[in-house]
Amino acid sequence: MDSTRFRVRQVPLRCAALCAVSLSIACTTSPLDLQWEEDLIAAEARWAAAAPANYAYDLQRSCFCARDVTRPVRISVSDGEFGSIVYSDSETPADTTWFSDYLTVGRMFGLLHRALAAEPAVFAVEYDPRLGYPLLVSIDYRPAMPDEELRVLVSGLESVSP
Repeated sequence: MDSTRFRVRQVPLRCAALCAVSLSIACTTSPLDLQWEEDLIAAEARWAAAAPANYAYDLQRSCFCARDVTRPVRISVSDGEFGSIVYSDSETPADTTWFSDYLTVGRMFGLLHRALAAEPAVFAVEYDPRLGYPLLVSIDYRPAMPDEELRVLVSGLESVSP
């Protein structure tokens, strides 16, 4: 099974035309692809079954943001709880506020569940085939809206001593 899923939801043209004609007509998009949720649940189950209690990983966000938000960071987790976050290039502490959804793999799964609940137009996630954690996340909630996309790269996950 391919661990990468990329699908795009689009508002049907007929629905868009009806909405433009009258605000009293309800217009809904096509149902969210259940495969996204199934893939997420399967990946999360792999993580729950095989995840180390103590681990560290590298993370880099991609956005039109301040440089400190897009600099690569190294996140450490101890006994399943956030331990520390430092910039990879200087080993100086990073502001946890900018990375709050990424401080543990469990938090990343929470972010993905919230993203699916928001019914994004694009939801592309590559999961680690063995441990299930997200390797690459690309979410676009509204393609017509600039700069609201979410892109995250995770690498170098390793078990560490407590």
